[in-house]
Amino acid sequence: MSKTGIDSHSLYPLNLMPHEVLLWANRNGAGGVHFSVLPEPQKDDLTVAYLHDLGQMARDMDLYIEWGGGKHIPFNTGDWSTEDLMPLNMKAAGEAVALGTN
Repeated sequence: MSKTGIDSHSLYPLNLMPHEVLLWANRNGAGGVHFSVLPEPQKDDLTVAYLHDLGQMARDMDLYIEWGGGKHIPFNTGDWSTEDLMPLNMKAAGEAVALGTN
């Protein structure tokens, strides 16, 4: 029997840190977490060490992690000016590597 995962966006109002989202998922029988969105102050404060530990925590609890943070629409949807997505997508990819997710 496979388990269904959750999306971090569903817990966004709780303002949980990523490790707290993993704990919530584990306590509630989820298979893993898709981190699609993090509260603003958190997403800028993630260190490589924290991400590494988060990935290990997920593996220890037998949870998968899907890591978001990248973008695919090369426009600012507020005014439709063009946006260079490479720096943001490279940051998200680096974070995924630090997590050890594939």
